[in-house]
Amino acid sequence: MPKVLSTTPPYTVCQACKAGSLPIVDELTLAYFRGERIACPKCDSTIDWWQQILAQIKWPFPSFSLAPAGAYDTWVTINMKPRDMLTLNLSECGIPDNAKILQVQFSPQGKGIFPVDLLANTPQRHMSLHKLHLYAAPMGEAISQTEAIPQIEVLVTILWVPNSQNEESWTNLVMAFEAFNNKAYDSTIIPANVSVESKLSRILSDSLSKYASTERVDSFLENAATYSHQLNVLLPLISAGLKLPELPDHIRGTLNKLRKVRNLLAHKGKLETPTTEQEAAEYLCASFFSFIYLKQLEQPGGKAA
Repeated sequence: MPKVLSTTPPYTVCQACKAGSLPIVDELTLAYFRGERIACPKCDSTIDWWQQILAQIKWPFPSFSLAPAGAYDTWVTINMKPRDMLTLNLSECGIPDNAKILQVQFSPQGKGIFPVDLLANTPQRHMSLHKLHLYAAPMGEAISQTEAIPQIEVLVTILWVPNSQNEESWTNLVMAFEAFNNKAYDSTIIPANVSVESKLSRILSDSLSKYASTERVDSFLENAATYSHQLNVLLPLISAGLKLPELPDHIRGTLNKLRKVRNLLAHKGKLETPTTEQEAAEYLCASFFSFIYLKQLEQPGGKAA
């Protein structure tokens, strides 16, 4: 049986002292929109939440770079000896069956084995499997030894995100983070854009359907108030009506750049110049902040009327 050591929710570390940590939660992002001070709990330095998350996305460690996507980090130990076969069911590690598995890593805590995940004879690599079939490949002296060899502890780290039912916009945002983590920067563009566009469109459709038929509303949003108008005209109007802070200009500006690049990619199939890491990180960061911003319009008392 696996032994679960810990499960850590998404967090970020202060860039000033490298010691204070803050959870990546909606409340802090909303505080940023309200212009409230966000302070490191360790050194009390002021944290620019936009710059903090942007830097987080670019950190070269998946447990950090995928944290804004809602990634939890679960640490588990198992015991194996050379040539052992073991099935690790992630549900036994406290990970929901419907969670999306982003990454699994095996780290033997001693010499003699190298754990590998055995796939089927027709592996479907795009699928995130919740049952891992492991083989302890012998290494070094263990290859030739035939006598009993003590079991070796293996540390298993699993990055995963909870499933969000009926939330295609969040699913697309997670896809964009995965693409960024794989350094496929052009591939971040369409899902990052969809994560915001689909959510905004749904909010506006629900709101306007109170005053006109669904058919007329759909026609209006598809043919008249397209995404650009929804983002730059209707969204500020709704925010003002609800007395909510506007989406900051630098975030809305980045979303407009993302929209233009998305249209170019969708219509021509490629970009004139490849998307850089910095550009992709800014697109992701703007999509993340906008997703949280739009969520407040869906909350009781905050939903557009």
